[in-house]
Amino acid sequence: MSDELILRDFSCGDLPGAGEIALRLWGSEADFIPASMLRELYEYLVRFYYVPDSPLSCAVTCNGELCAFMLAATEKHSSSPADEWLLKRISSPEEKKVFEIYKAYLTGNQKAEEKELRPHEAMLLLFASIRRGCGKLLMEELKRRCLKQDIHSILLWTDDTCNVQWYGRNHFAEVSHFPASPSLPGQNLNTFLFRKDLIP
Repeated sequence: MSDELILRDFSCGDLPGAGEIALRLWGSEADFIPASMLRELYEYLVRFYYVPDSPLSCAVTCNGELCAFMLAATEKHSSSPADEWLLKRISSPEEKKVFEIYKAYLTGNQKAEEKELRPHEAMLLLFASIRRGCGKLLMEELKRRCLKQDIHSILLWTDDTCNVQWYGRNHFAEVSHFPASPSLPGQNLNTFLFRKDLIP
């Protein structure tokens, strides 16, 4: 049987699977996270950026299994539902401290992205793939969805833990880069902002 790729909307039912993908891709990047909360923290990462009912978020499945996803939106969003979800699963002061550090890092980068946001622009909030070729498929779908919504450009932030060069190869222009503030313990991360114009 050949692999069947299906492109569809991202839904709340995808959150656990997307968390597993995030864990697989980035789980070894942060030594300060206790093993006891790795799985929950990377699902929190996805939930932090999940905007229910956004018409821009999409996913790819292969033979019924989630293998890539992209979360995007046009408006600022609250992390409160994600915070409440994770806090219910925290069992020690150490884990609460890790949560606070991680949230501060995400929030700092989110604010930097929001400051650069232009009218008629989408924020690409989180993007992950564990199957070759799905990244391009998702980017093409995001462009299609954006143009349908009269969105003229896409803005995103990323850091050194991701394949920063991928964005340049896919026609994103660097807007700026700077030391992440705050950073994560033991890491001197840089934040990169990229923009892609969809209308010449």
